[in-house]
Amino acid sequence: AAGKLRTDAEEQRRLESGEKGRTVHGPEWKRNENEKKMSAALEKVANEIGGGVTLGAVAVAWVMHKTPYVFPVIGGRSSEQLEQVMKASFMLCCRWTCINSSFLRASISPSPQSR
Repeated sequence: AAGKLRTDAEEQRRLESGEKGRTVHGPEWKRNENEKKMSAALEKVANEIGGGVTLGAVAVAWVMHKTPYVFPVIGGRSSEQLEQVMKASFMLCCRWTCINSSFLRASISPSPQSR
């Protein structure tokens, strides 16, 4: 998702600090409505799972759960991001449920741009 899956609080923090976000795929770093909807659904599942699971880790776990022969390539802008995703992904392996998958499948429809 080109770094655009983030919480509303994270986007507000970036706006206030001037940090912005990735602009590799275009000049606009802010999320569109579909990306905001995806972020909200992922954040809801992360909050339900608890234990410090991040939105990004839920996204990785969802991709791995949807298709058993797809192996996401995980990157990050810092070693802290990579550590969070590895830790949370391990926790998700133990706590992922079909309810999470059903909720995300119903909440997230791919945008025409992401196909």
